[in-house]
Amino acid sequence: TSVSPGTPNPGDTLTVTGTGFSPAAAGNQVLFEAMGGGATRVTPSSATTTSLTVTVPSDATSGAIQVYRRDAALAGNEFPLTVNGTATPLALMTVSPFSGVARGANVTLRGLGFGTTPASNTVLFRSATGTTAGTVTAATPTALTVTVPADAVCGPVTVGAGGQTSAGRMVTVAGTSCSVQLAGILGNAPPGETLVLEGAGFDVVTPANNIVTFTAKGGRTVDATVMQAGETQLLLHVPETAVLGNVTVTVDSARSNAVMYDPPPATAPSSVDVVITSADAVGSYQVTIGFSKNIVTVNAANVHGGTGAGFTGTPTTINVDNNAGTVTINHFQTESMPTGTFTVANLAFTPVAVGTNSLTLSGVTLTDTIGDNLPANRISLSSDSITVLYVP
Repeated sequence: TSVSPGTPNPGDTLTVTGTGFSPAAAGNQVLFEAMGGGATRVTPSSATTTSLTVTVPSDATSGAIQVYRRDAALAGNEFPLTVNGTATPLALMTVSPFSGVARGANVTLRGLGFGTTPASNTVLFRSATGTTAGTVTAATPTALTVTVPADAVCGPVTVGAGGQTSAGRMVTVAGTSCSVQLAGILGNAPPGETLVLEGAGFDVVTPANNIVTFTAKGGRTVDATVMQAGETQLLLHVPETAVLGNVTVTVDSARSNAVMYDPPPATAPSSVDVVITSADAVGSYQVTIGFSKNIVTVNAANVHGGTGAGFTGTPTTINVDNNAGTVTINHFQTESMPTGTFTVANLAFTPVAVGTNSLTLSGVTLTDTIGDNLPANRISLSSDSITVLYVP
């Protein structure tokens, strides 16, 4: 129902208020949208049935947050969150009311990034021949009041504003039938976790009668376990073998259209930068990064240069010892004078097993452009740990 502070920074402590949460912190997950697409799921540090305390992840961006129960088949609605320093997307999260809406009635759309005047928003409903526009009568950046058009039928509603188009949210229209259809996926989840399918035409009495099929490894398909079924949403467990590809739902031999399942990166963060902060121009560095070989490994081909002038190319030396859980890299540059904060390398780890792995720094050397030593504490990592969410 609310978050505090209303516009947090990455790294801030966020209080999420609502209902139905698990009183055990580990029984909940809070999903944040992440930079570069996908989502990051965070376990709260404390919990009651009405309040969660959680740290906003470093890669969180403005968009939807959502609470999932890990100890029960429950998921909350998407809730708009603006994260300071990040772009605000166009996002439609809820339509109220969404069920049995009469043509000519008003509905309220909530989300982010709407135009501030009614005319700057285009709201499309489904019609028998394609789409039909609703009349926007009031607008704020987070809410629209819209009159349902006379030819609207059951189907997804979208918002267009500022050259963008939102994902669809389902509305059932009184007096019209709802075929089996999908509008999209909420809460992009890795294999093994839960997510919500938005659509219509579901069997709400017997969840198992909704056969949700994912694309699986090796070009095969695999069916998901549907845990809860509502009029416009299915809560399901993503199969462990699911991969990028189409998702459909079949009810009583009627199959829906396909939507795309694009799993998030297997690790969070997806990669780690070696960062230097120095008022003196840097000429060279060497550092050894330690990791848990039981959770991740490193392939030298996945170690790349950074953003600092002279350090954008692949490091001069990359020595990987996956048995010891270490990778040592160094780089020397000439004809550049990088100062301030910049990156000199980027490492993408290969997942081995689900878990969180602490990263360490040792053997650090840093020199200026004439070869004099600089303080070793000017080198750091963009993250001191990496979590494997699933093994592809």
